[in-house]
Amino acid sequence: MDHRRVFVDRELLYLFSTDIEFGLNFEQLGLVSLGARFNLFCVSNSTRVYNVLREREVGALAYAAVSGKLIWGEDASLLGSDDVAIANVRATIQTDDGALIDATYRGVMPTALGVFRAIAGGVDKIGKPETPAEFRLVVTPTYQTGDQRYAWLNELQCVGFGRVQEVDGTFRRVTYDIYAMS
Repeated sequence: MDHRRVFVDRELLYLFSTDIEFGLNFEQLGLVSLGARFNLFCVSNSTRVYNVLREREVGALAYAAVSGKLIWGEDASLLGSDDVAIANVRATIQTDDGALIDATYRGVMPTALGVFRAIAGGVDKIGKPETPAEFRLVVTPTYQTGDQRYAWLNELQCVGFGRVQEVDGTFRRVTYDIYAMS
């Protein structure tokens, strides 16, 4: 059997970027069998969804570019003893033209060595306001909407690449770029 020598597809289509501010009212559920469990919540209406290039249309089919704000969001995360956090996120985007888009995704975030031990030992004071700790993040979102202007999102599996900032042991901000795997 001959093996392929080219990729089936390797194109990514940039969709939008987002900057999410986390509220300080997070829930730290503590140590569970698989690691340290906590819930983070976004600060409603302070989070932007935007196109870095300021494009009004996306892709060859000229879909409406997604821009607006997060009106709700939560991140149920688990930080394992291997210092890798797994995020389970639900969020609602309200576009500037009034559409509602549901976002669901998982994310993987390798943290610095020792973060789990710092949390487990109650001494997690990673990052300072002037120099936040920063960790890379990869997410795999899908979107659902009943608004026909954005129904094209319902068909996509997406990937996002970003960064999470931590200050004094608290996740404060995440920013990432979302791409459709086309």
